[in-house]
This record gives sequence, C-alpha cells and structure tokens, in this order.
Amino acid sequence: MATLATRRWEAAGPGSSAAPRPSPARAVLVHGVTAWSNTWWRIGPGLAERGWDVVAVDLRGHGDSPRGGGSLDDLGGDLIETVGPGPIDLLIGHSLGALSILAALRARPELARRVVLEEPPGIASVDRPLLAALIEDDLRRAQDDRDGFIAGLLEQNPRWHTRDAIEAAEGVLRCDGAAVVRAVAGLELDWDLVALAGELRVPSLVLLASDVGVKLGSDAGGSALNGRDRTRFLAALDGARAVVIDGGHCIYRSEPEAWLDEVAAFAKSAGR
Repeated sequence: MATLATRRWEAAGPGSSAAPRPSPARAVLVHGVTAWSNTWWRIGPGLAERGWDVVAVDLRGHGDSPRGGGSLDDLGGDLIETVGPGPIDLLIGHSLGALSILAALRARPELARRVVLEEPPGIASVDRPLLAALIEDDLRRAQDDRDGFIAGLLEQNPRWHTRDAIEAAEGVLRCDGAAVVRAVAGLELDWDLVALAGELRVPSLVLLASDVGVKLGSDAGGSALNGRDRTRFLAALDGARAVVIDGGHCIYRSEPEAWLDEVAAFAKSAGR
C-alpha cells in the first residue's frame, strides 16, 4: 500500500472564549479522477469554518502521491494506510474518491462513522473508452496550452470559479496520465457499485447530479449514476439520504454552498 500526500485545513478556533473546547471532529476528502487534494480549495476551508479538522488526500497516481495505478482495493488500502485506523467522523469522496471510500470501508468497516458519496459512478453509466480518450485529450491540451485549457473548462462550466478551473488543470498536469488512462479504460480498475453499497453499514449521504440519461464521458456530460444503475444503488443503500443538486458531475465546484449546506445538515442529523 502507498502512503498518500495530504493537505490540511484546521478547524476554526473558539474565538475569544477562554473555555476549553472539545477536540474537533475529523473530516477526510477524497477527490475524483485527474483531480488532486487542492480541488477542495473551497470545501476544505468551508468545513474548517464549521468546526472540522479537514484532511484531503491525493490518490495514488494523482497530485503529489506515488505514481502508478492499481485496483480499487489498492486505492482503498492506500486510504486506510494514510488516514486510518479510524474512526474518521466524516469520510467524503467524489466519483473515483467515492469508490475508493467504499473499498476502504469494505476492508475496514470501522474506518468511518459516517460517509458522503458524491456522484459515485455506475459501471453502466460511464462510457469508459470514450472517457479514457477524453482524459488523453485533456492531458495533451493541458500540456500544450494550459491557459487555453483553463479557458475551455470555464466555457464548459460557467458556474465554476476561475480557481476551480485552475486547480482542475493543475490536477491533470500532476497526475500519472498513462496510469490513469489505463485504469479508466478498464485494464486495472473495475467495480460493482451495488455490491459495494450493500456492504456499507454507516450513515450515508449521497449527492447526485440530475439524471439526464447521458453517460459520463459523452460530449453532453451528465451524472455518473443514471437509470437502473442509480435505482439499484440507492436501493442497496437502504436508509441513506439521497439529494439531487443540479450541478453536473462536480457538484462541489458548481454549487459549493448547496454542497456545504447539505453536508453540514447531514452531519448534524447523524449526531456529529
């Protein structure tokens, strides 16, 4: 297993009060494919302002973590190695990060007290060959013309802050492109989202984009969890809270305030 690079945001202090405060709760953020820990540049501080000690990791082959790819069990094992043994109060993952969290919890159920899964990809909802080709194209364009690549991201995602596009480009430039493309194309990385959901035993919040019936990786974009994939996954997560936010696959970038409000409300209701 690999020890992952991390980024931290400390919980906001208690102000002028001299009274001791309890130790802040721990939150861990796990990014999606071609992203990195600083993709959470708004979410990390936002949670810290709400009293959390926050750690964001760079998955294997991303950011400043060791190079290479691996299976989903490898990614889950890396998380356990880096932030375990637990319990983590709130474990949050986007897309590939959500899958990595589910794999980690399958191996070590006591790792987290509660979980937020943003846009976990369903196997039938992802056009894997096309997504791999799009990532290859992103790698080439980011390397050839970083500023033009950033401008293109902002044109495609008008609700993103400029820094969201900058950090997205930085994530692409920092990732192990060959390993990521190989994994996305299906040579290393495979998953059964419904089976993973069925093994989850902690309170869970699922944040999903609108089901527009379009596969992730298509030109039109859309949610990573559509149709029968979505129905079966939510049924397997019996009792989980599911919220739809019309923000595209990266809700935390398009609608960060709505994202933070939902996560804070979930943590409060789950007895943070």
